[in-house]
Amino acid sequence: MMANNENGNGGGFGTMTSYYDIDVTIEDLYVSGNYAYVTAKTYGVYIIDISDPENPTQAGVWDKTKGQAWNVFVKDNYMYVADKHGGMAIVDVSDPKNPKDVGRYDNGYDVEEVVVDGNYAYLAGGTGKYGVLIILDISDPKNPTEVCVDTVSQEALLSITYNNNIVYAGGGRGTLYIFDVSNKQAPQQIATYYNEGDPGFKPWGLGVTYADSKLFFSDWGAGLIILDVSDPKNPKELSVFYVKENRNGFYDCAVVGNRAYAANSWGGLAVVDISDASNPMLVDSLIAADIEKTIEKPSYHGVCVKGDYAYVVDNGEQILSIINIKE
Repeated sequence: MMANNENGNGGGFGTMTSYYDIDVTIEDLYVSGNYAYVTAKTYGVYIIDISDPENPTQAGVWDKTKGQAWNVFVKDNYMYVADKHGGMAIVDVSDPKNPKDVGRYDNGYDVEEVVVDGNYAYLAGGTGKYGVLIILDISDPKNPTEVCVDTVSQEALLSITYNNNIVYAGGGRGTLYIFDVSNKQAPQQIATYYNEGDPGFKPWGLGVTYADSKLFFSDWGAGLIILDVSDPKNPKELSVFYVKENRNGFYDCAVVGNRAYAANSWGGLAVVDISDASNPMLVDSLIAADIEKTIEKPSYHGVCVKGDYAYVVDNGEQILSIINIKE
């Protein structure tokens, strides 16, 4: 493990501030407070102290995965780990140096991603034959209780987000599902959206991000799709964005103000002006400097933005990249 500083030109928009070399296969992250929680599949979750973005250090590691730590959500000193075929783990991270297992939900479903609101956790997953939306009561973290399992289709759910009793979930074949979950015991699927993509550029619903009555759908080869969801029952496509020069797939997206920061796999971090959501414009395409001893082609999978920095999981170099995005 190592941290390094790449602040050679003194800062500025798009400067690689630093990186932390995790050196095992990593997939996604969640930033909360002074910590980045980086999922590392069979290696668990690495907890990185980012209080000084120029000098990230490892605080702790949770290595009690029973499956593959794929995604993570952190709230009120608890870490909720989407642990693939290990279900969902709940971990006390009040002391990030010593994460402690608290509870687990494991009822035979692959859990791909989790989002938490209040006393409920919403899980996206599947069984190999069909997809499921799972709602858990987590008011007692030691004993998460299944409230509802809603079967979706033959398409596993891979990504999920929540806003005001509406759940948005991306499917493994590129379908966006929209659910009204105001009745936790009986959620209602109220709409779907699908874009088949161009020939050779297939959809894959890897990321969903809600911001300002819009849904940013990271739909792999089909593009970063912006939908108006002011009426969730009638999602309206505003635009489909991709970088013409490379057409690399989109994994994830963070939205701050009039900027979308999109993890564009081998294309790096696409910084997109979304002030006109019907006509998004590429501002810059940022890629970490190649690092000696690692491969030459990074692959950005997960992204979070906090303050002047974008924190990006680089699945190619196996590092946490920290990029100064201040303009």
